[in-house]
Amino acid sequence: LLIGPVSRAIFANASIYGGEPTGWATFRAEIWNRTDPARTGFLPYFQEEGRSLLDYARWVAQCPLLFLEPAGKFISSGGASLADRLSSGATLYDFESALTQVFPFARIKHFVEVRPDDSLPPERVGEVISFWTGLLYGDRARAQAIRLLAARPPADREDFALRGARRGLADSEVAEAAAELRALSIE
Repeated sequence: LLIGPVSRAIFANASIYGGEPTGWATFRAEIWNRTDPARTGFLPYFQEEGRSLLDYARWVAQCPLLFLEPAGKFISSGGASLADRLSSGATLYDFESALTQVFPFARIKHFVEVRPDDSLPPERVGEVISFWTGLLYGDRARAQAIRLLAARPPADREDFALRGARRGLADSEVAEAAAELRALSIE
């Protein structure tokens, strides 16, 4: 989650909407910011020390479901959460469905889905894959990236993420962090 705002700035590719400049490096981020802050984006709560997968599962269970899928049909949840449905016989399939109805920077399903980056032209897709592979699979790189970004006070992290979405690498602090993460990703 800490790496997401920087990655979003590095790979920002959505500055135009309706044929007009938006003033954002990635307007897609602004759309997600306004969609449903309780289930999207940065989720500062999960950046607190000591958070676990169990905390993530509890958070998913508390989010109001967008829909239910009994017998493969999509119906309104009526605002119910998975936790609300546990007493009426929620299943593992219901939990797996709930996992697809939250949209943080990193979403845990049967794998970790990294979500902050814009779609890129085919010739640049490998850059995103290399960046994330280097940081997530390299123990040393991952630890250094976390140390680097966790050093930022928690109260400043949301503003940092917003500046990365709005200004991209034109923001000097975001650009500095991006350069450091890029170097770590290729070590």
